Amino acid sequence: MQNIVRAILEYVSETRHLHTLSSSTENTFYPAIKTLITAVLKEGRLPFQVRVNTSESNAKARDMPDFVLGDDKMFVGVYGEVKRPSASLEDLAVSMEQNDQIGRYLAQTGVVLISNVRSFGLLACVAGYDRPVTGSVPPDKRALIKTIDVWSGVTGAGPHAKVDDVAVADLLEIFERSVTDYAPLADPSSLAKGACETGSRREGPTSR
Repeated sequence: MQNIVRAILEYVSETRHLHTLSSSTENTFYPAIKTLITAVLKEGRLPFQVRVNTSESNAKARDMPDFVLGDDKMFVGVYGEVKRPSASLEDLAVSMEQNDQIGRYLAQTGVVLISNVRSFGLLACVAGYDRPVTGSVPPDKRALIKTIDVWSGVTGAGPHAKVDDVAVADLLEIFERSVTDYAPLADPSSLAKGACETGSRREGPTSR
């Protein structure tokens, strides 16, 4: 547990600092995000890899998710989208920008991890929704299942900084559920099976 706590402390310190720099862009935060996600996957013993600033092809178009999670063969099961800290996760969850990018990602895999650097959220389909194999999931059929404000989970600074235990657990849960409850990682043919059906059998949306 000490490793993930250390990773969160370093992430919060680094991203808060980057946020104060006028030269920072969205891409500036990618290395820190990759390092944190790698630590989360390792802590959760989840056999997946993370890549950032990617270009993923599907049958009709080439998407450029900010990060992806995949298995050891890099079959992509989860797309991730990142915005600056001033953005709202709630707004990002229903965004239709860039040709309904979020909706298209959700249709392809049934799950999207969203982040505004300070927070992370697990976005899936509403319970009972029959996810389309192609096209996009409309905003009213998306459910922000769980969120965690990582920055708020850290109190103090320097050697006296502490991470809230609940924040650690929530962050681990978001990533674990994304790859175990929703993502179609086992076989490419499972993309057509509607990963959101798995989520519909769970309890309704909750957030922190």
